[in-house]
Amino acid sequence: MDLHNFLEKAKDPKVDKYRLEKYWRSLNSRRLVMETLDEEERELIYDIIKEYREKWLSHNYPSTVDLRRAYNKIYNRREELGLEYEDLDDIKKVIYSFKK
Repeated sequence: MDLHNFLEKAKDPKVDKYRLEKYWRSLNSRRLVMETLDEEERELIYDIIKEYREKWLSHNYPSTVDLRRAYNKIYNRREELGLEYEDLDDIKKVIYSFKK
């Protein structure tokens, strides 16, 4: 499973949060996706996914402005979080995948 497939599963209402957690662990265990991220950065991404998943499933789709604000909040903290530009690209893909 790659990141794109995982994000599609995150938007699927048939996938409960426990199965989603299992998919996330499986995705992380192979380290094929987001290999430059450490554990703290992966948790940050997973928290973003969980937040937007809940909104997505309740049909409260985030606007482009909401997504941009979420990305900018992380971008502005990039040095504090120790994020490189490759990491930011991965995070941006995750955030903007919830664009309707």
